[in-house]
Amino acid sequence: MTSIKPLLENDFVAHHGIHSMPVADVISSESNQFDLDDMPSPIQMMEHGRGKVSLTNETFGTAEIVAYENFINQCTKPKSFLNGRRKCDYLLVHCADKGYAMLIELTSALGTNGNLKIPIDKYPGGKYEKCEYQLANSLGDLLAVPAINACLIGKAHRVCLMAYRVNPHTDPDYLMKHPFERYLRVESKATAEDGAIVPCLMINNLGFEYRRISHEYSYRLA
Repeated sequence: MTSIKPLLENDFVAHHGIHSMPVADVISSESNQFDLDDMPSPIQMMEHGRGKVSLTNETFGTAEIVAYENFINQCTKPKSFLNGRRKCDYLLVHCADKGYAMLIELTSALGTNGNLKIPIDKYPGGKYEKCEYQLANSLGDLLAVPAINACLIGKAHRVCLMAYRVNPHTDPDYLMKHPFERYLRVESKATAEDGAIVPCLMINNLGFEYRRISHEYSYRLA
């Protein structure tokens, strides 16, 4: 398989008429378990369970991990390209011909996963809705490039993943006022290691599944 790096730095840049020279931060990994965080580039693979998304690579093959948001943020010419441009955090591509392709958006909430629904900015559906748009728009930008489209659509497993972490409140006064909140912190077992499949036409119509997973589970790359 052709590395995703030249496809981004050459084909993506040319197709979208970008005049700057962005450099894709890409690492290759054969690790069977690792975490990723939304730390600034360069990519840092973390000890399993320490980041914002945990991944288990059951294919035991080589995967390329791209800091996609960092790459897009370097596409500064023309300025219009970044205006309103939504981008996800990571792109993962399995190097086997029939492996997986995955876009990942990381997010978090305080208290319970219900707080992910609180309206923010231009998103009445909260972080749930924001993540959907970031993933769908990133996927659309990638698939618009013929060489990248051929690479990603050729994979057997194609997923856009919202990975979220719910951080518990630690303020004693807050916990006294909300004594039942601790019972709402447990995510449904339906998410487990495969994530919860969520219908999303923006993503599904592009040939990818949309899944959500809580950080307490490790997503199985297969």
